[in-house]
Formats: sequence, C-alpha cells, structure tokens
Amino acid sequence: MVEEDLIPALEEGFLSGALLDVYRTEPLPENHPFWEQERIQITPHIASVTNPQAASPQIIENFSRLKLTSRC
Repeated sequence: MVEEDLIPALEEGFLSGALLDVYRTEPLPENHPFWEQERIQITPHIASVTNPQAASPQIIENFSRLKLTSRC
C-alpha cells in the first residue's frame, strides 16, 4: 500500500475503511495523519502472539512441502 494514497482513496469512496498493522515507519509516529481518520483502524504490529508449541508443527509441515515442491 502507498500510505499517501490511502486517505484520498477513503475520501473519494474507493475504500470504506482500512485496518492496518504494518507501516512504513514502525511504530507509527504520533503525528501521522492515519491517527486522525475515523475509517482507519490501527493495530500494533502484534496481531497475535505465536505459541511455539502450536506453530512448530506447522513450520515443519510447510518446510517439508517446500522441499517436495523444489524437487520437481
């Protein structure tokens, strides 16, 4: 996303809203115009906390799939 294009896209009706988690500058500066927009929801760059016991099997499975795919 081009940050400079988001507010005009909202104002012109191309978008009804935005939920943002990642920004060009982290953390989002206090004076950034996104803070003033009602239709922009801002979350910290921690959408969820990873549980290593739950994530590890998924990582292993995805890695195995990648290895199989790269052999073709």
